[in-house]
Amino acid sequence: MPNPNPTGPIEEPDPTRGPDIPDIGNPSPPEPGPDLPDLPNPMGDPMPLPVR
Repeated sequence: MPNPNPTGPIEEPDPTRGPDIPDIGNPSPPEPGPDLPDLPNPMGDPMPLPVR
Protein backbone atom coordinates (compact mmCIF):
# COMPACT_ATOMS: atom_id res chain seq x y z
CA MET A 1 0.00 0.00 0.00
CA PRO A 2 1.77 3.18 -1.21
CA ASN A 3 1.53 6.01 1.30
CA PRO A 4 -0.12 9.15 -0.13
CA ASN A 5 2.09 11.25 2.14
CA PRO A 6 5.78 10.41 1.46
CA THR A 7 6.84 13.18 3.81
CA GLY A 8 5.00 11.62 6.77
CA PRO A 9 7.10 8.48 7.36
CA ILE A 10 10.27 10.18 6.11
CA GLU A 11 9.96 13.04 8.59
CA GLU A 12 9.65 10.66 11.58
CA PRO A 13 12.95 8.75 11.10
CA ASP A 14 14.77 11.91 10.00
CA PRO A 15 14.89 13.61 13.45
CA THR A 16 15.46 10.27 15.19
CA ARG A 17 18.16 8.97 12.83
CA GLY A 18 19.78 12.37 12.31
CA PRO A 19 21.93 12.30 15.48
CA ASP A 20 22.25 8.49 15.28
CA ILE A 21 23.84 8.32 11.82
CA PRO A 22 26.84 10.56 12.71
CA ASP A 23 27.29 8.77 16.05
CA ILE A 24 27.51 5.32 14.46
CA GLY A 25 30.00 6.46 11.77
CA ASN A 26 32.21 8.28 14.30
CA PRO A 27 33.07 5.31 16.59
CA SER A 28 34.52 3.48 13.57
CA PRO A 29 37.69 5.60 13.03
CA PRO A 30 38.49 6.13 16.75
CA GLU A 31 38.07 2.41 17.47
CA PRO A 32 41.58 0.84 17.18
CA GLY A 33 40.10 -2.60 16.42
CA PRO A 34 41.30 -3.63 12.92
CA ASP A 35 44.23 -1.18 13.14
CA LEU A 36 45.73 -2.66 16.33
CA PRO A 37 45.89 -6.33 15.21
CA ASP A 38 47.06 -5.32 11.71
CA LEU A 39 50.00 -3.21 12.94
CA PRO A 40 52.64 -4.72 15.29
CA ASN A 41 52.13 -3.50 18.86
CA PRO A 42 55.21 -1.51 19.97
CA MET A 43 54.30 -2.26 23.61
CA GLY A 44 54.37 -6.01 22.98
CA ASP A 45 50.96 -7.24 24.17
CA PRO A 46 51.25 -10.70 25.81
CA MET A 47 47.83 -11.68 24.40
CA PRO A 48 46.79 -10.99 20.76
CA LEU A 49 43.48 -9.10 20.43
CA PRO A 50 40.77 -11.23 18.75
CA VAL A 51 39.67 -9.79 15.38
CA ARG A 52 36.00 -8.83 15.80
